[in-house]
Amino acid sequence: AGGRRWMSSKSKASQGKKTKLAPKEAEEDMGGADMKFFLSIIDSPRRTPPPVDEEEAARRHKLANEYQRGCSREHNHMMWNMQLKVDLKSQAMAALPEDQLEYANTLPTAEELYDFPLDFRYPTYTPPIQGYKADDWCDGEENLVIPPSG
Repeated sequence: AGGRRWMSSKSKASQGKKTKLAPKEAEEDMGGADMKFFLSIIDSPRRTPPPVDEEEAARRHKLANEYQRGCSREHNHMMWNMQLKVDLKSQAMAALPEDQLEYANTLPTAEELYDFPLDFRYPTYTPPIQGYKADDWCDGEENLVIPPSG
């Protein structure tokens, strides 16, 4: 596929032509003291950890492996419990008589029972707004839709 990359603002023909800035222009382009400070952080030498002997390296490796196994074991246990609950719920729903199954399907879901959004991911400054649905304010391409005033 020819043409420009989606993030590139230059055409292929002009990509080969690079112009060097004069030293004074390059320094002005840096943005002053703030940019020099950040560049000094980026250009600083990397710190190297202190050397450890083979015995300490082996001990650290063993601890890391044990920690990973413990985390995997805990994760697998949580997933097993969750799947067990899902299976028990589906078996219980299948065991219900027809009239009770119809009633069970009309019960409100957790989303309908609680005002707090179940997909809550981070703290915000305001509590959830009753009846607010993000789909009403965004179209399918995540563009903000401004309602007509009046």
